[in-house]
Amino acid sequence: MALNVPLLCLTALCLWSILQVHCSNNDVVDCCLKVSEARIPYRHLKGFQIQSFEDGCTIEAVVFITKRDKSLCAPPNQQWVHKLINKLKNHALKVNSAAQQNNSY
Repeated sequence: MALNVPLLCLTALCLWSILQVHCSNNDVVDCCLKVSEARIPYRHLKGFQIQSFEDGCTIEAVVFITKRDKSLCAPPNQQWVHKLINKLKNHALKVNSAAQQNNSY
């Protein structure tokens, strides 16, 4: 019987550890490790997100999402990156505006 108590405690500790890992809210962020200076054609893109140090990443980047759901990392300080961001934002505004007009009828 004395052997069962330590075994029971060890089992309880293992289960508690597993629950802590699976139930925590620590989302893993997929960070860009480097950026590419190669320009990305707008026609291949469907969105973007900003990667920052606050996300737990080691570099800041603009992550463009392609229509094939690939992530392409670009330097946030480049003019061509800002132009692509503005095009994507303007397209999103147009789509949202058209959707609102269609819903108002």
